[in-house]
Amino acid sequence: SLGAISTNETTYYSDFDSKDFTKYRKNYDKLRKSYFEFLKSPDKRRKNVTDQIFRKNSSGAVCRTHFKVNSYTGICTPGTRVFVTINGQYHICERINEFFPVGDCDNGLDFKKIYNIRKDYHNQVIKKNKCNLCTARHSCPVCFVVFAQEGKFEPGNKCENIRANFKKDLIDAYSAYELNPMVVNKFYPEPSYIELQ
Repeated sequence: SLGAISTNETTYYSDFDSKDFTKYRKNYDKLRKSYFEFLKSPDKRRKNVTDQIFRKNSSGAVCRTHFKVNSYTGICTPGTRVFVTINGQYHICERINEFFPVGDCDNGLDFKKIYNIRKDYHNQVIKKNKCNLCTARHSCPVCFVVFAQEGKFEPGNKCENIRANFKKDLIDAYSAYELNPMVVNKFYPEPSYIELQ
């Protein structure tokens, strides 16, 4: 998921076993069921925490806002958001490792570095993973952080999981819209900004 902890440079997930994962899935499925029950309720105005959890995932699978730059994945434009280290180095964000600086406090943003980061990401991830042919393109949540290693991007094996989650989100989206067509208006209030994929 988008808010998941990156597996790079951490042993976080090794603290959990298959029982933990099974328990998590059962609880997640209960919440999902509760969400669809909420959508069937006659009082569409009442709030429900499950609405916040599932609406974003399902709406993101069907609708997206228009962007002029097409990267196929969820990468940002480095420099639009900056993380500053205690040494004054600028990084793309607080989540990426220290091998991708984009400038510093003395010299500002280094646009050549930013260009090279985007170029390397395109060559090492977009091209090698064939993102232009992926069913989850334009709805892919991965960013630089997922593929960032020590100064380079490694394509990795994340794509199958991303596609599987995209398909689940798409199924949930259409199930939600069948139960309550106004669900899309809660997330995207202006239909002029919606593009159906």
